[in-house]
Amino acid sequence: MQSITREVVEALRRLKADEQSESTADRYMALLRAVLKKCAEDWGELDRAPKVPMFRPERGEPRWLTHMEFRKLTDALPHHLKPCAQIAVLTGLRMRAMLSLRWDQIDLDAGRAWIGAADMKGKRTLGIPLSPEAVEVLRGVRCLEGVPWVFSWRGKRVGDCNGKAFKDAVRAAGLEPLRWHDLRHTWASWAVQAGVSLHEVMVLGGWKSLAMVQRYAHLAPDHLSAAAARVTLGGKPAHKKKARR
Repeated sequence: MQSITREVVEALRRLKADEQSESTADRYMALLRAVLKKCAEDWGELDRAPKVPMFRPERGEPRWLTHMEFRKLTDALPHHLKPCAQIAVLTGLRMRAMLSLRWDQIDLDAGRAWIGAADMKGKRTLGIPLSPEAVEVLRGVRCLEGVPWVFSWRGKRVGDCNGKAFKDAVRAAGLEPLRWHDLRHTWASWAVQAGVSLHEVMVLGGWKSLAMVQRYAHLAPDHLSAAAARVTLGGKPAHKKKARR
């Protein structure tokens, strides 16, 4: 631990940024910062933790797919990943939470599911209403008796959707760059465009605050049209013309 100096940290930061991206490098640095802080403050391994700088790249708009793009993706996906992608855009579940689902956590007849706090990023149990389309997809994958996991392949649980098979499908569909997590953005974007309120998106997606879903607000400004119409050049609210009989 004593050999981890500021110079070593900076070299590692630059290396991860060159190999992958600045945002990925920042995630590594955040973990390293937490470990070094523990070593200094709690474990007594360091007198003082070295400073860990961050790139903090600007956060762009979330990547999401159109319905046509999503069809291209699913056409290119292998058989076992297609239902995973479909449930991802129908529920907005994060990949790890979705892959943790067992059949005893789903009631297809009632159209609902739930995920325990241990499998949720926010460590809060989440109840999920399932749309008729989601129920249909899940009924289609329940084909192996004795397998407790909802998403399985050759009798074993699917452990990761963001691997080579997914990346190959993304490339074949001409959708690069795309991460599996962008399917969650796709769900939220489709929901807002379909008229789902930001508060409903927040609750359904398991976000802790409304601020976390404001990035999708620009996709459906229609609900503000009445408010926008009140601002006029003449200083008087605009009135709708009465329909002629």
